[in-house]
Amino acid sequence: MAEGSSSIGRAPVSKTGGWGFKSLLPCSTQLVSFERGKRVNRQTKRMLQRQGALGPDGTPISGAGAERVRRQPGAAQRGTGGAPARASLPERSIEYLREVRGELQKVAWPGRTEVANYTVVVFITVVLLTALVFGLDYAFAKGVIYLFRK
Repeated sequence: MAEGSSSIGRAPVSKTGGWGFKSLLPCSTQLVSFERGKRVNRQTKRMLQRQGALGPDGTPISGAGAERVRRQPGAAQRGTGGAPARASLPERSIEYLREVRGELQKVAWPGRTEVANYTVVVFITVVLLTALVFGLDYAFAKGVIYLFRK
């Protein structure tokens, strides 16, 4: 059994009031065996099965038996655990734009008054900082000229 731990513990939460130290153990302690003594957790096993490196029973696929279980490049296996065939560039582009549109619809856009208020704040800040930099530049320039004339 593999043991995992962290050198840093979790900070106490206000509801628990610091009820001791809890080490950060790995998410899954239930391990499955993999080729040549390597061991992987459930999540990695599932990923390897989707990629075709493991059979449905969890045994590694290698050599002559690999061709019978691994998916062919053109064959889509939706619902069977295999990855679908890669779509064409226009289809992927359209899908990407649909996803972008969906994500942009989730954004909490500011209202007109909020944008106007932020614009005024930015404008005033820019004017004040410009005046500050101008004033410091002018003062240092006069100071340097004074020092060299002496």
